[in-house]
Amino acid sequence: MLYKKHIILGITGGIAAYKSAVLCSLLKQMGAEVRVVMSDNATKFITPLTLETLSGYPVYTDMFASNGNAHEIKHISWSEWADFVIVAPATANILAKVANGIADDALSTLLLATTSPILFAPAMNSKMWNNIVTQENLAKLILRKHLFAMPDSGHLACGQSGTGRMQDPRDIASFVESFFEQNAPLKGKRVLITSGPTREYIDPVRFMSNPSSGKMGKAIAEQAISMGAADVAFVTGPVNEEFLPAPHDNLAIYSIISADDMLKAVESLYQEYDLMIFVAAVSDYKPAQFHTEKIKKESTDMSAIPLVRNPDIASIIGAKKRPEQISIGFAAETNGVEEYAQAKMNSKHFNAIVANNVSDKSIGFGSDDNAVTIYQANGAQPIVINKVDKLLIAKRILECASSLFVK
Repeated sequence: MLYKKHIILGITGGIAAYKSAVLCSLLKQMGAEVRVVMSDNATKFITPLTLETLSGYPVYTDMFASNGNAHEIKHISWSEWADFVIVAPATANILAKVANGIADDALSTLLLATTSPILFAPAMNSKMWNNIVTQENLAKLILRKHLFAMPDSGHLACGQSGTGRMQDPRDIASFVESFFEQNAPLKGKRVLITSGPTREYIDPVRFMSNPSSGKMGKAIAEQAISMGAADVAFVTGPVNEEFLPAPHDNLAIYSIISADDMLKAVESLYQEYDLMIFVAAVSDYKPAQFHTEKIKKESTDMSAIPLVRNPDIASIIGAKKRPEQISIGFAAETNGVEEYAQAKMNSKHFNAIVANNVSDKSIGFGSDDNAVTIYQANGAQPIVINKVDKLLIAKRILECASSLFVK
């Protein structure tokens, strides 16, 4: 359940900070991507280099340090990136800060900014834990629906015994996994995704295509598994290997070349799937004739190659899908975006459509980012998503999709 989950691990200044290295390693082994934020006091107990090595990301410690990107406000961008935040160990100090809205360093500021679930794993001397102020702060945080891995009882670092030991990292990791399993919006659903471009060959060495990289399709496939999908069928045109989803037991990849190939693959699969997302940029036309030998430019007028329309895969499948099946399409337009997207949604029987303006070269084809609007056939308010990473776009699309199923 932690496959491709984005988890932020916040570490504060307590002797239990060494356990956070184990927790970071466990989360990575369970498939999560982990970024670490440390308070200044935490760096006195364990070095940022240790956590950087384990997580594979630079550790965030100083909210005023320059990171080479003047436009990134890290406590905001990281808070938006996160699916889940863990604070382990959580000292009495960080509990007090969050309970009272204090944001005076990298971690406390991020905790105030994030809308993701936060799990605190307290660790402190038993007298500090039992202090009425700490218990009042705890009550405030529980009332606000924050999560807790309550401290264990036993021998403490100070030599005393009592309640205050941070929970075992394995138990914390299991708690996080259980949380996602219980809150997986696509749990048990089967998802079919088309991705990438198609190629329509003129002769053995020339073809018609488009610049679709497959990045958006990959992001949606990985997010679908991360959100609990039991089976993801990924039908993809020719893309670089880096734009294929990471291997997973719940993922099957079907590689195709042309629009006709994609139609055959989708027709053979679609009846078994609950959700279909048509991300692929399918070529609208193909050569009327395939030349089995390379065309010699001296002997043929290449500017007059007859073309015929390709099958409209989404329309064909949309007309045949069952009422309970959900289908979502994409509309990449250069003008009249809303008008064309709405028309396409209706003509192709989509439950929703994701529209973007590809005249903006900083988003869309080949880019890591996108900015889209999701229109829904049920007349719900359009969902506007400003320029963000395609992984976040994928998450929002799938959240919208999960809301369309009859509960």
